[in-house]
Amino acid sequence: MKTGTSTDMRDNWCVGFSRRYTVGVWVGNFSGAPMRDVSGISGAAPIWQEVMEYLHRDQPSPAPPPPPGVTRASVELANAVEPPRQDWFLAGSEPGGAPALRARLPRLTDPVDGTAIAIDPDIAAGRQRVAFSAADAAGLRWRLDGRDLGPVTGILLWPPVAGSHDLALVDAAEAVVDRSRFSVR
Repeated sequence: MKTGTSTDMRDNWCVGFSRRYTVGVWVGNFSGAPMRDVSGISGAAPIWQEVMEYLHRDQPSPAPPPPPGVTRASVELANAVEPPRQDWFLAGSEPGGAPALRARLPRLTDPVDGTAIAIDPDIAAGRQRVAFSAADAAGLRWRLDGRDLGPVTGILLWPPVAGSHDLALVDAAEAVVDRSRFSVR
């Protein structure tokens, strides 16, 4: 299933499939008037779920088998940012995966290079944050747009500011170990 919400919250949608059906749901005002506090998750997705449950009321649809090279693993985020869950990974890239993959160099994991982030006009500015995260980054520091943000000790929640940004992991000698360029609009 995939959901989406248009700019200015004019409408939202949800598209998904089972082995037997493909269903798309659009929710909006034909006038184009915005729907405040309604997203693809809260508007179209519940309708999509009800339609799929109705279509499969007499014949359930089993989940498809995972493609070769994909495995399921438990995920627990640091600082309990989200509840633990099961997720899908390329084999060997899952948490606690192959030792060769765990021995990677320090790297930024969020936001990835080229990410475009939109400030949500329906959420108070003081409540919006962008998560900066890194792997294997003990002893390194965050640097955003040339300004030191402190040591990497876990996820850093940054209040977004419109514009282009350069996030870097730097070592004690101020050498850039990894970097991500992202934008906020």
